[in-house]
Amino acid sequence: MALLYRAIWEDDRANLLDEVEREARRWLADKGVPLEAGVDDAAGEYVDVGGETVAFEVTTWRATVPGVAALRLHLVEQRDERGQRWTTDITSLTNGEPGGTIWVDVDRESQDPFTRPLFGAPRIVTSLIESGIAPRVGHVRLEGGPKVIEVDGLAGLIRNEDRRLPVVVFAHDRRGPRETLARAEAAYRRLAGVAQVFVLPEESVEAFKESVGEELAVWGGGARLYLPNRGPGGLNPGRHRYVTGAKAALSLGTAGEVFASLLSTTVPATPPPPAFTAVRAALTSAKDPGLEAALVRGEEELRERDAALQELREQVAVYSEESLELKIENEELNGQLNALSGEVSRLRPLAGKASSAPAVVELPDAVSTIREALELATKLFHLEIHPDAPIDIEKLDRDVASGAWANTIWRGLRALDAYASGEYAVEGGLWEWCRAGLSPWTWPASAKKLAMTESEGVLNDPRLRGKRLFPVSDKVTPGGRIEMLSHLKIAEGGGPIAPRLYFLDDTAGATGKVHIGFIGPHEHVPNQGRS
Repeated sequence: MALLYRAIWEDDRANLLDEVEREARRWLADKGVPLEAGVDDAAGEYVDVGGETVAFEVTTWRATVPGVAALRLHLVEQRDERGQRWTTDITSLTNGEPGGTIWVDVDRESQDPFTRPLFGAPRIVTSLIESGIAPRVGHVRLEGGPKVIEVDGLAGLIRNEDRRLPVVVFAHDRRGPRETLARAEAAYRRLAGVAQVFVLPEESVEAFKESVGEELAVWGGGARLYLPNRGPGGLNPGRHRYVTGAKAALSLGTAGEVFASLLSTTVPATPPPPAFTAVRAALTSAKDPGLEAALVRGEEELRERDAALQELREQVAVYSEESLELKIENEELNGQLNALSGEVSRLRPLAGKASSAPAVVELPDAVSTIREALELATKLFHLEIHPDAPIDIEKLDRDVASGAWANTIWRGLRALDAYASGEYAVEGGLWEWCRAGLSPWTWPASAKKLAMTESEGVLNDPRLRGKRLFPVSDKVTPGGRIEMLSHLKIAEGGGPIAPRLYFLDDTAGATGKVHIGFIGPHEHVPNQGRS
């Protein structure tokens, strides 16, 4: 079972346990889960909004120990069509005074161990926040939607070393405040409970930049996720991921999805509320008093395992942040590499080393999105990308590593075009051309970056080999479909979403070009061991 989402916050409403139960039952009813009034436990089936039949179980526990009263509603949803089992736990804790703690966890088990969905706040969380009394994490208020905020308050919040809640800030987009608010609203729905979303109006953008510094600012319709400011490197700009206005404009949900990806490892590392330790055994044994003695005996071992699990989650969160810093560094290095390549390619003709190939129109050295790279590639003379070749490009562009991927793909397209142009020609094919490294836009001749064919496992498996039939110009082959085994590995690691680019070398054929038949996530061209 994988913990995908965890939100824990304080709320001042009176009769907290009853109010949370009321909201939870309303949420179940909206989902279509039948739970009669006065009934704590139920099991059966319901049909969700997509028409899928879902088997469910609902269990409710209540317990009181000295100093703490608790209620937990436990929902299990079995989705056999997807091979998934989802569990939602809604827990409320109070010490007898008005208010207390609300805690929501979402877990998932899946028959597909290779994919981990990005978390999204369940509707029960937004309902509880929007109906709450001063819901908050530490001193940061959880608002029932994006909030416009003044510069001084926002800058102080970002710098505050006691802040435990991540903050997302959207800058005004010149296309209008409605566009900005729509993106912020989509991010709020995705991140509710684990981050607070703010909107910076147009007249405040420059003042905010002056207040926090250009490297920490947000502008031009972009958005930034400000992680808690802790440790000596707490305000290092690299920690606080920025989504450019161009990338945020890809779709209303792009920025929110990028930030959900970033928080997907840190959110589960949030420790349970301290009050839960005192009431856990009583809450668990509430349905069966006979379990209490066994739970008491096992409590110490359970605490040790919980501590070990929490430590591992915190280590994963630390490694995730370090990985983010490396991704950002990789993104910057890819941009610098492309800029240097472009500079060299422009200087070489001045040094008398021009090739006989036609001049390439002036193109930018770096790009901000994969979509931009593909649009620019239409201006390359010796490369042809089939209209059906790009698959799930928006999905790639929403990933946290998309900046590095975009510039790597752009470099790969420039390399294929330069090779097909005959620039710095060498004896042999693309591998030999890359290995010679004469062109400033060359591609690494490495098994980790370039494959001229597939592995024996793929070649000998008709099902997997069949996934390598891609669209191509009719000038290459009648019917417009051909097997492509050669490919650029845009990113190693990254799992099923890591991009791949499949191509056909027709430089010695009728078109004299390199043809691209597929650009998209690795999951569409699986290897052995993947479905």
